[in-house]
Amino acid sequence: MFDGLVYRHRLAILYAYSAGAQLWRRLAGEGNDEEDKKVAEFISRYSKDIRLFGEAMVPYLVTTFAFLRLIGCEQDAETLFGRLLRAVARASFQDEGGLPDPYYDVEALAQAQMGLFDEPVDESFARRSFVLRALLILAARNGYRAILGEEWRRISHVSCVEFPPDHTWQFFL
Repeated sequence: MFDGLVYRHRLAILYAYSAGAQLWRRLAGEGNDEEDKKVAEFISRYSKDIRLFGEAMVPYLVTTFAFLRLIGCEQDAETLFGRLLRAVARASFQDEGGLPDPYYDVEALAQAQMGLFDEPVDESFARRSFVLRALLILAARNGYRAILGEEWRRISHVSCVEFPPDHTWQFFL
């Protein structure tokens, strides 16, 4: 495969764009069950190819999760969410390495994977996460007690980090 190093990054983005477009259509009252079915089949077909390279990929996969829930694919949604929560918990639990924070976007993660950064990343991502708290809330609100139970030992050893802006207008900067 020509783009083997970036394929999985691109796949996560394509998941989110496809799912996000369908979510928007549904919210705008222009939903199309046939298109939803095609997107859901695409997600199902390639779900095993997704890898979590950093926390910047989490919003892409949460968008996909929301789409699957909305169209009634509960089992697929729960499976995707479970894989996501497990991946974040296990990667964040490590004493070394960890999952790069969301400030390293998908492009930066691909560059790091290919060794194209000018300087090596000296930052430690071990035992901390910017996205874990949000995933815990999603799991609790969706009744995913079994998934939380499986990972609770790891989750309880990870610091949930956040960056609260001083002013509300700074939230999406």
